Amino acid sequence: MVDVSSLGIYGDGVTDVTTNLQAALNTYQNLYMPAGTYITSVTIYFPVGGIITGAGSNTVMHPTAAVQNIFAAIGTDTNNVGSNVVASLCFTGTTSQTGFYAVKATNVTIQGCFAQTVRLFRSSYAKTNYTRVSSEDDLNRYITIVSNVITAPASAPGTVAGIDVEYVADAEIAYNVVQYYLHGIMWWGGDSNFSVNGSLANPRWARRLHIATNSVSNFTEGGIWGSMGQNVTVEGNTIANCGDVGLDFEGCFNSIGRSNSVTDGVNGALTTFFGASNVTFQANNVTTDNPGWPLFRIYNSSLSPGQVLNVVLASNTFVSTFGIGTIDDVTGPGNLQVMGNTLVNAEIDFFRGTGGFNGQTPSVTGNVFTYTRDIPDAFAAVDAAYYFGNPVVSSNIFNYPGATVSNKTAVLLIKNQSGSGTMNVSCNLISGFGNMEVLTYYSLGTSVAANINQNTVQYGSLDVGLSGDLNVAATGNTNLNGTAVPMTWLASPVTPTAPRAVIAAPALGSISISWTPTSGVSTSCTVKRSTTSGGPYTNIASAVTSRSYTDTNVSTGATYYYVVSDVNSTLESPNSSEVSTKPGFVKDNADASGIIITGTWGASTATSGYYGTNYLQDGNTGGVGGKSVQFTPTLSTGGVYGVYLRWTSSASRASNVPVDVNYAGGTQTFSVNEQVDGGTWVLLGNFNFNAGTGGNVKVRNDGANNYVVADAVEFVPAQGPSGLTATSTNGITLNWPATFGATGYNIKRSTTSGGPYAIIASNGTSNSYDDSGLTGGVTYYYVVSTLGRFGESANSSEASGNAVSQTPFKINYKTILNGLLLIWPADHIGWRLEEQVSDSGLGAKWTTVSGSNNTNMVSIQGISGNSNTFFRLVFP
Repeated sequence: MVDVSSLGIYGDGVTDVTTNLQAALNTYQNLYMPAGTYITSVTIYFPVGGIITGAGSNTVMHPTAAVQNIFAAIGTDTNNVGSNVVASLCFTGTTSQTGFYAVKATNVTIQGCFAQTVRLFRSSYAKTNYTRVSSEDDLNRYITIVSNVITAPASAPGTVAGIDVEYVADAEIAYNVVQYYLHGIMWWGGDSNFSVNGSLANPRWARRLHIATNSVSNFTEGGIWGSMGQNVTVEGNTIANCGDVGLDFEGCFNSIGRSNSVTDGVNGALTTFFGASNVTFQANNVTTDNPGWPLFRIYNSSLSPGQVLNVVLASNTFVSTFGIGTIDDVTGPGNLQVMGNTLVNAEIDFFRGTGGFNGQTPSVTGNVFTYTRDIPDAFAAVDAAYYFGNPVVSSNIFNYPGATVSNKTAVLLIKNQSGSGTMNVSCNLISGFGNMEVLTYYSLGTSVAANINQNTVQYGSLDVGLSGDLNVAATGNTNLNGTAVPMTWLASPVTPTAPRAVIAAPALGSISISWTPTSGVSTSCTVKRSTTSGGPYTNIASAVTSRSYTDTNVSTGATYYYVVSDVNSTLESPNSSEVSTKPGFVKDNADASGIIITGTWGASTATSGYYGTNYLQDGNTGGVGGKSVQFTPTLSTGGVYGVYLRWTSSASRASNVPVDVNYAGGTQTFSVNEQVDGGTWVLLGNFNFNAGTGGNVKVRNDGANNYVVADAVEFVPAQGPSGLTATSTNGITLNWPATFGATGYNIKRSTTSGGPYAIIASNGTSNSYDDSGLTGGVTYYYVVSTLGRFGESANSSEASGNAVSQTPFKINYKTILNGLLLIWPADHIGWRLEEQVSDSGLGAKWTTVSGSNNTNMVSIQGISGNSNTFFRLVFP
């Protein structure tokens, strides 16, 4: 190993070392780079066997703006580059730059490195063309990326994947930390969209990948995900706060995600998109803190009935801390198998669409459904509505706390379209639910059947609603004492209940409304709007069959109030709870007012991606400078706004465009790289603006190194944290998703719903809070606001909770099936059940029954008759 300082190569932060470092690597191949900042201006290419080792974060590789890849290993169509090692270096730069780039490389190791804002690693295939790959010989092979730290500023997350392995076979990606990028860890073996490369007959060119024990969090889009993979194993990772998906297998075959901890993905914490086949999710802990964000989603878009795929959920724990979490199959077809999972405050929704496919066999077997609080919305724990395949719901435990409830359903089956199939519901234990229903609202023909047998029900009856022809067999269904339960035949449609988890999010010139429909009994939704809180509301969209609607008929500065109702063939639900927000709006370079142009700028439409009719360019005069375009909004109300900038990008753009944001607290200047991210809205940050025209955004060309584009600026009202939850323990624990760019949070409390709220904790740095010393039996209401460098956001939505009762209580029990059902009051949820087995009497070896602190009812199976089993409740 040769110390580069002995060759006259120094990291002084000024000297360009590119030529000398390339020559040294070619000559000696094994180099050591001591602490310092090394400036490079051209990509350095690795020879076969090249090794570079540094002094960790103290050895900084800092490229100039012209460098796209700091290091690269590039093979040819016939010869692979092999055996390269990069260890203990720190890469800095911009989001458009990459630390190490590989094409047809073999035996590449990246270990113990740091990447700040730049992408650590990317592999690809020459010309990045799926059709150019004909065998594994064309792929990057034996890639190892371990123990690296890749991070971007929270206020300016990177616009690439922290680790990006494309067209690769045999990769190990482990023990890395990645945060604040567009994606965390991504693989790519082709575009799984069926209209591109995703045909089920096409090869998958990302093969035998092992992604393990990484910590990834806070991404604009995906956490750990990939497209067109085969034999991909993702295990032992921690994934949190993803703006799109958490762990996602898109168009992947024979892959598994196991023993991961996944929290919050907007479109699913766990997901499969575009035809995933033989994909298993096993022993994962999955949590959502946000209404409407699925715990799991399967989305097999554009598949035909003959293309049967298989996805398995086994032995996972799914927990929703806010409302009802959802596991759903939104498009079908596919044999979704859900077995042996624990679901806390969650439901399984086989299919929320207009029709399923014949011959599919989705199943829910051996799961435990438990609910830790009273949920006001109607729901079905298992909802097989609109699926006319052959769903199986068997050997599950359904436990809703408290007495009989009338709008909670354990199993809901609806056949509302013609087609064959048999629905089987058997050997389930149902406690606390008002009913188990089989409902139908259309004439079906006698080919549709339902078998409802050998279920045990604590409360209520088995309800079957009929308005068409349906063959139903119901035998051996009993209550906990073994007495047969009656079948109640309902002849008319049931009124749907209001949608839940309604969210109104501001967007450019529009407001996006999303919601979770009521279980089963609706066929579409109606969206209603008012400019006054509480209405009256006007219908703005009817017969909406999706879960969202975008309202584009909005005015800048106005506040809009929305509710949503569910509709079936004859009846409409009550309105949902009301939500409100303001739309985002744009100042365009061609606007008649609010635009101040200094110097001579030319209008152009030469490069696509601009907003409005054109964009302005400065004529590449940054060396002289002095030109600017100022965008000044007229704000009807002050507050925190997200500021988004737009431009058109090309290689002739400047990579260092100065942009000033003048806001109520001062001025923040950014250096924007206009060579990338063109045609999109790029978030600069959230800023506090006063009402009126005092704030503005100014694009300048001072010192710019190429053409500067000034196109448009978007202002979007910033809302408080979403998904605030309040969990009762010996006090009340608050949790909410971390907000990008937050420097702190204010926690506020009231004993009255809607406030006024008093601040009980200021500028907290954690996205959780334990409120103690509370009065038992009192309901407390909470909101949280976000603090940033530029001001305070609006309050979050309200959450409420009560402290757990501390009064000791004797456990009740019933004999069921081949075991015991242990029951305690719902206000004691949070206590844990402990167990010990002893032949010689009560001892000291107590063990906690897993999951018992989340419920007030536990089923104990297989108790041995040859020993004594003891149980006790323990206060948390």
